[in-house]
Amino acid sequence: NILFIEDSRTAAAVVLKILEKNNLTVTHVRSAETALGMVEESLRENGGNAPSFDLVITDFYLEGAMTGGDLLYAMRAKYHLSQQELPVLVLTGSDDTSTQVEIFHAGGNDFVHKPIVEEILIARVRALLLIKHQFDALKKQTETMRWIAATDSLTGVRSKRYLVDNGEDYLRDQSHQPVWALLLDIDHFKQVNDTLGHITGDHVLAELGEFLNNHFPEDMAVRFGGEEFCLLVKNCDRETILKRSEELRRQIENLKPAGLEIHISLGVAG
Repeated sequence: NILFIEDSRTAAAVVLKILEKNNLTVTHVRSAETALGMVEESLRENGGNAPSFDLVITDFYLEGAMTGGDLLYAMRAKYHLSQQELPVLVLTGSDDTSTQVEIFHAGGNDFVHKPIVEEILIARVRALLLIKHQFDALKKQTETMRWIAATDSLTGVRSKRYLVDNGEDYLRDQSHQPVWALLLDIDHFKQVNDTLGHITGDHVLAELGEFLNNHFPEDMAVRFGGEEFCLLVKNCDRETILKRSEELRRQIENLKPAGLEIHISLGVAG
């Protein structure tokens, strides 16, 4: 998904024909101001995480208040978009060394001279899209590792490590008040493991974890250890939390995880 900025209709037509011929999705605008607004909007829509564009191609000299260099500087300095997160290929009609240096100082990844040669343009585009692809793959891997560290692999609820690292902040957050802590324990769970085996016991724990995540989606559900689970429930008064706790106890009696009837003991603290 390429954002292309070119104010010359003739030059734009040439580049668009080349890009679309190579099956690339292109959004063409004529000013740096419009392009920057689109980058800002895509960041806002994605919660500030990443723009919707994989590559920006821009003429360095544009009519209007903002040049291509100003656009580059704004993306790098204002929105902190790195050369890996949003690569930029600059088109320039100048072969002056000082212009090339200026392009790199502004935050450009690479440049192509006008008049455009299709093979050179596409080679540069592919190289920059590969950089973007590698960045996205590394970011996804990092997010996966963070999820693994924060999640109990068997039950799908938060891990005890996550509770230790984030629990106090959760309790102190004024927007969560009042907060209640629930500690629940499956009664006689050792008998399940001893008589039916640990695989059955794991199925029981996994189904209970899924149940807790589904019934407390806005709260913090944690596997505290073994067959113990912890819930931090926010924005709840005393009468309501006691009612919800009793409902929880009864619902788990009717849950029949792995086809077994289980009971829990439950404690509540404000």
